[in-house]
Amino acid sequence: MATRSKDLDIIKFLLDKGLEVSTKDSKGNNALMHAASSNNLEVIKLLADNIKSHDDINKKGQSALTLAVGGNTSDIVEFLIKKGYKTAIVDTDGNNLTYYLIESYSPKNKDVFSEKMALLKANKVDLTQVQKNGNTWFHLAVEKNSLDLLKLALKMTQDINAKNSEGNTALHLAALKASDDSILKFLIDNGAKKNIVTDFEESAYDLAKENELLKKSNTSIEFLK
Repeated sequence: MATRSKDLDIIKFLLDKGLEVSTKDSKGNNALMHAASSNNLEVIKLLADNIKSHDDINKKGQSALTLAVGGNTSDIVEFLIKKGYKTAIVDTDGNNLTYYLIESYSPKNKDVFSEKMALLKANKVDLTQVQKNGNTWFHLAVEKNSLDLLKLALKMTQDINAKNSEGNTALHLAALKASDDSILKFLIDNGAKKNIVTDFEESAYDLAKENELLKKSNTSIEFLK
């Protein structure tokens, strides 16, 4: 879409030709939403100044702020918050901005992640709030296969042994997804209980036995017994 262009002159040309920023595509995204996840501040400022409502969401329940938290930098997030975008936004799956913050993490963008995290905290976003499906920071960090996120999770005063709506603890998820023992051992060292079972009466050890990645790497799982 043209509004993903970082060329300000192109955007101005489109606006002069009658581009309606609030018009949505088949997925419910308007021009600002398309720009919010990856475009620069100048383009986003221009589009935001020409939009009718800051309450627009797409079919997934995401606002421009949601998309910015999930894919852009802290200056974009800060601008949209100051514009009046709601930080209490929750998508149709019940995921809040903390979910999108965690999803945005990669080892390559630690500084950007930290800036966005500090910004959300400063704007009264409750980073400790559990997602609607019961996922905690621990669950989401395991999904991202990130020890860095797990270390942050320890500061969130959440239960490391909490089950999500599917009946899995973070240790259960790690047993299913891990490619080595580092995350599994980190969780156990920090209080994850090996004897908790899923709704199907499976322990972390039972799940790890079926993990092909652990088999492939010849990782011993005896410590899970």
